[in-house]
Amino acid sequence: MIGRNISLLRKKNKFTQEKLANMLGVTSQAVSKWECGVSVPDLYMILSLARIFHVTTDFLLGAERETKFREEFEDAYNIFVSGKNYDKIALYNVAKNAVLQFPEELKYMRMLADLEAYLTDSNLIELTEIQKASMREHALSLYERILRNSDDVQMKEDCKYNIILTLDKLGQYDKAKEYAMEFPQYAGHTQNMMLELCTHGKELLELHQKQVKEATIALIWELLQMMEDYTEYETKYSTKAGELIFELIEIFKLSDDKHVKNCVTRICELNEKIKASVAK
Repeated sequence: MIGRNISLLRKKNKFTQEKLANMLGVTSQAVSKWECGVSVPDLYMILSLARIFHVTTDFLLGAERETKFREEFEDAYNIFVSGKNYDKIALYNVAKNAVLQFPEELKYMRMLADLEAYLTDSNLIELTEIQKASMREHALSLYERILRNSDDVQMKEDCKYNIILTLDKLGQYDKAKEYAMEFPQYAGHTQNMMLELCTHGKELLELHQKQVKEATIALIWELLQMMEDYTEYETKYSTKAGELIFELIEIFKLSDDKHVKNCVTRICELNEKIKASVAK
């Protein structure tokens, strides 16, 4: 930080490295090393530099600048999470600077990644397909970094969701599916819903067929439970549940499913029980 500030203040005052070195009684190589971050000036030199540039030592060391930036970035982040309408492009520029100034701050990374993902899908700025892909790749890298380093469960799951969307838009479908398969039940989103986001064409049709099959088998088992419950008391309801199960098996062609076969076996047993009950 101090090296960059020395360089900026020297150029602002239109000093060459040699001129500043002469004013301080050091070599131009020493000034160059400070500006490149190879070495830092000692306390006496810091005081002399502050006097020459007419700034405080805090400013020279970056403390005042950091505080000013932090306030600006926090204000921007609060606007970002507020859900209110805001200037996306202006906030995007602030977010870029925030990540540059505070590269370890995960919430600034999240703000930048979300804005990059949004802008690639909007018409707010004119982007070529190459630029969109580059911006999405950068957003993806930020999301993945947050995922590795955050302890915030909600932030991590939000990032997983956005990673799936971003990978899908980048055409990286297999990787998107890997993330989708790891997705837990969260905020109303299921693993199947996540898979739908990154599945297309014939494969999407097959996924829907699989989901319908799973839902139907679950319904069949619920009806079987109903049949079990009513067998002793309301045989007509039990019989009706059994008939509905066979209709579902026929409609969705589930007779070869091993779970359904077990269900059918149990229905036959219950029907025999009902017949014996009626015979009495």
